[in-house]
Amino acid sequence: MKNNNIKVFVVEDDLIYVKDLEITIKKLGYNFIGFSENAEQALSKIKHLTPDIILLDINLNNKIDGIELARQINKDSFAGIIFLTAYSEKDVIENALCKFPYGYLIKPVQEKDLDIAIKIAYRHLNLQKQITSQKKWFETINDLSPNIILFLSLEGKVEYINKKGCEILGYDKEYIVGKRWVDYFIPERIKQELEDIIFNALHEEKEIVFTHENPVLTSSGEERIILWYNKSWIGEDGKLKGYLCTGQDITEKKIFEESISLSRNAIENAGDGIICTDEKGRIRFINRAASHILGHPQELLIDKKFPSFLLLRNYHNIENFVELLKRIEKITYEVRVWNEKRGELFYRIKANIFEYSNSSYLFFHVQDITIEAQTRVELKKLSMVVEQSPVATIITDNIGNIEYVNPAFLDITGYTLKEVIGKNPSIIKSGLQDEADYKLLWKTILAGNIWKGVFQNKKKSGEISWVRANIFPIFDDKGQIVNFVAEEEDI
Repeated sequence: MKNNNIKVFVVEDDLIYVKDLEITIKKLGYNFIGFSENAEQALSKIKHLTPDIILLDINLNNKIDGIELARQINKDSFAGIIFLTAYSEKDVIENALCKFPYGYLIKPVQEKDLDIAIKIAYRHLNLQKQITSQKKWFETINDLSPNIILFLSLEGKVEYINKKGCEILGYDKEYIVGKRWVDYFIPERIKQELEDIIFNALHEEKEIVFTHENPVLTSSGEERIILWYNKSWIGEDGKLKGYLCTGQDITEKKIFEESISLSRNAIENAGDGIICTDEKGRIRFINRAASHILGHPQELLIDKKFPSFLLLRNYHNIENFVELLKRIEKITYEVRVWNEKRGELFYRIKANIFEYSNSSYLFFHVQDITIEAQTRVELKKLSMVVEQSPVATIITDNIGNIEYVNPAFLDITGYTLKEVIGKNPSIIKSGLQDEADYKLLWKTILAGNIWKGVFQNKKKSGEISWVRANIFPIFDDKGQIVNFVAEEEDI
């Protein structure tokens, strides 16, 4: 780089000496961009002019000396600082060089010495820029990592943590760095255990790598489970320097694995049968209930064909059934099976087809509905009895609105079904009955008892009829009245 591209700024309270420096700097071919005679003004100008090299008098005649000013400059700016002083005391030089090793010149500065100092300082500055750039580059790579990257000192203090680590813990980097890891970010119950793992297992002057899982404590008090890969860090001198730890947040993975395990247990212990087959009908999974239905142990049924007796009627070939499901995707049907020990059994089967890993699979949910089927048969018989009975039957809800009447009721009263459903039985009141009779009726049936008596009802035509009635409540499994039933015989 040419000298005139190197920008030089001077901080000096001796204006005559400033002028001499300006002449020398320009003579050497450097770009003199300005000066300041006090610290406060210098900070503002340096920030605006962005010099490469700063010639800074240590002994400024104001509140801030040159060393303190240099510290403040380096907070906001990136420049090579060369100290100037008329003092040559050893302690002043060592103090300055300890903090800022770019250069040190004693007044009056010789032209040759200044030229060499600027060149060395500029070279160091470029080297520092490269180091800083590489550091930022590596930090950027670390911050792009989906895992925690953590460096602990021998005392267990955090010396570095990447962006992902800060996100998981919920703290700023400034808060984390410098704190002892186990003391601040590990749940109390496992602190001692972790001390033993890291600071005993790794505390040897040789490279050791091992993994372990443990929860970390976040700013919200939540615990996150981390899978750690730990490595002891050995310096060039062969001495242990600290511990490099990378951690993967496996909290969601653990939750998912537990969920899968719970789901599998739930399916395995379900009351209904669950069977999964491949596209050719070979059983890939079967739960305990389904194996009981098929009458064989689960392990003997794996890879066997799905039983034809549980297929839809007219589809006793599994291949044809697969083709059907490919067209309609899902189907629900019922089958009747004869069992030598239990007799006639009924099953409701829900079948569907799904894709997984580019293959088709069939899912069967087999529900034993034997009791339900038998109940349906009994109900159908009872329904036929009620439908064909010459006695009028009325079913209302728990507030007396009609939900059902049989044909006999329609024949006796002359009403149509549409005219009575949703109405109150008062539509057939004649007005001739004593109101005390109705009060007694409601008192009786609301108490859960059967009321028996005789009514004078009015047909749709207005004709009065006498009926003998039985009225009683229907209860649910919690003992609450859900319906009322009235049976009326025309007398």
